[in-house]
Amino acid sequence: MAPTWSPDGEWIAFLSDREEGGLFAMPALGGNARQILVSEELVLGVSWSPDASKLIFTTDGIYTISAQGGETSQVPFQSKGLFLQHPAWSPDGKRIAIVEVMGLGISTSRLWSIRTDGTNPRRLTDANSFDNKPVWAPDGKRILFVSDRGGSSDIWWIPIDENGGASGPAKALTTGVGVGAIALSADGTKLAYEKTVQSSSIWSMPIMTDGVLTMQDAQLVTSENSFIETIAISPDAEWLAFDSNRSGNVDIWIIRPDGTNLRQITTHQAHEWIPTWSPDSKRIAFHSLRSGNRDIWIKPVAGGAARQLTTDPGKDWQQRWSPNSEEIAFISHRDGHANVWVLTESASRPRQVTFHKEDGLYDVSWSPNGERLVFGSSQTGSEELYLTSPNAAQTEQLTQSEFKQVGAFAWSPNGSTIYAIAKSDSDITGNIYAISATDGTARKLTNFESQRSKFLTWATSDGERFYLVFNEQKSDIWVAELTEEE
Repeated sequence: MAPTWSPDGEWIAFLSDREEGGLFAMPALGGNARQILVSEELVLGVSWSPDASKLIFTTDGIYTISAQGGETSQVPFQSKGLFLQHPAWSPDGKRIAIVEVMGLGISTSRLWSIRTDGTNPRRLTDANSFDNKPVWAPDGKRILFVSDRGGSSDIWWIPIDENGGASGPAKALTTGVGVGAIALSADGTKLAYEKTVQSSSIWSMPIMTDGVLTMQDAQLVTSENSFIETIAISPDAEWLAFDSNRSGNVDIWIIRPDGTNLRQITTHQAHEWIPTWSPDSKRIAFHSLRSGNRDIWIKPVAGGAARQLTTDPGKDWQQRWSPNSEEIAFISHRDGHANVWVLTESASRPRQVTFHKEDGLYDVSWSPNGERLVFGSSQTGSEELYLTSPNAAQTEQLTQSEFKQVGAFAWSPNGSTIYAIAKSDSDITGNIYAISATDGTARKLTNFESQRSKFLTWATSDGERFYLVFNEQKSDIWVAELTEEE
């Protein structure tokens, strides 16, 4: 995946999981690929130096390596985001454009320009939108990138001064297109781009104690040409809450489980994600950038002003209400790493529950009796589920699986089973598994392998039924000629 041409057009570098995984290069006209880098870590982008002698890539940081292979050299850069991706070498070879991603799913990011030795960092954009996939113009005086700052995903450009910083505001090249990826011709006169349509659908199916469910057992609740990240059923089972960019901005919406009575709950210009219900089904908690930072907010479903619950400069998100409505568990980066914290609405300071030293922690959820919390973590190198208590007792690893991805989304009403979405190397669409809360054994509940164009991304449960979100993406490639502004 992620092929990229060498500047002279002779080679194509790409990422692959062959031969232990890593970075490869092959002749552009075909031939044997040579392995440049062996890496078990996920590589999040690669770019050639202008003279084609080196490659730059990102994993847990920014690194360069000779195009012939050998030792890597780290480019020092202090990131406050979740990860870095899509490095792009400037035409003169002196600077690197990099994307600092602040979170998972529908997130925000910012663009930076740094020297190849990591010095002189210049922030090009803020973190109020998702700015991605930077491409330098041949003269080095502009950077083109993909951004949702105008409501839809479009192509923007920003002027660059001689010191590598922004010399003016970003301007739009397209409006309302829905752009995925971009590529600029060597002379800068033509721009190729991917026009992408994302569609999300919500489905409902019964929970079965035996057998395996397929799409034939599912009922369509709603389908639309917009993106839904997460969904949550209200405790009284009367409403489904979900986040969607159906209005251009990401807002919180609710709908009846039968697909009727669609209502918009938030209308703020900032993005808002991951709704979760209060136990009395009267309020929704979500995390938002409306304060300029990713914080947790609460809003009455019947109407009224939203109230900010967290104010720490660290990122607070993925919040879940406790069954007794007295506390909210959430993931926070306030100690420098992703950890579980618990906050009461009246308390000014939350308490820390986990003390992990890495950022791969996600999807916290309360047991029905409120005595345990389940969360996912990649601290062992693979994604696993863990159990802890809300009072920071000992954390125990629950699963010992070979899942490529696993995330818990609900508990059974009696607390004996945790429902999770998991993916394996042979199962890229995702399926629902019932995982024992006692010994971590997993049983497959669904078989969606035939849905090769749709991906199961999230689910929720009222104890009797699953409500699932499937996402699908379709794309075309277009080419446009670029002209200078008069």
